[in-house]
Amino acid sequence: MWDIVKIFLPQIMDIVKTVVPDPGKQLEIQQEMTAKLLAQEAAVMDSMKAVMTADSTSQNRFVSTARPAVVYWSMAMVTFIMCAGIFGVGEATISALQQVPEGLWTLITVGVGAFSVTRGLEKSVREWKR
Repeated sequence: MWDIVKIFLPQIMDIVKTVVPDPGKQLEIQQEMTAKLLAQEAAVMDSMKAVMTADSTSQNRFVSTARPAVVYWSMAMVTFIMCAGIFGVGEATISALQQVPEGLWTLITVGVGAFSVTRGLEKSVREWKR
């Protein structure tokens, strides 16, 4: 979300500067907008944390181990791909990866990406609150 804020906040502030000529009031508006965005982000992080906590403490073994399994699988795949060239199977590996259907790549990318992003945001918000 911070990327979106970084993109749109300057444009919004340009509009505010046009509408509100007082620099002090402009700063107040920017600080209030930033505080509300941070509060919203914290609420999203709390929701995600609740889901992750529920998942990790689930009595269902599949549910409780799904996230770590996906992360470990992803790290193993990245390591294998990086090492494939060293062992002379780089071209075969790339060729095999090109045969994976686009929908499956999207599913994997979104799943792993969402986990990574949410975990990173969770840590960032935790650090920011300190």
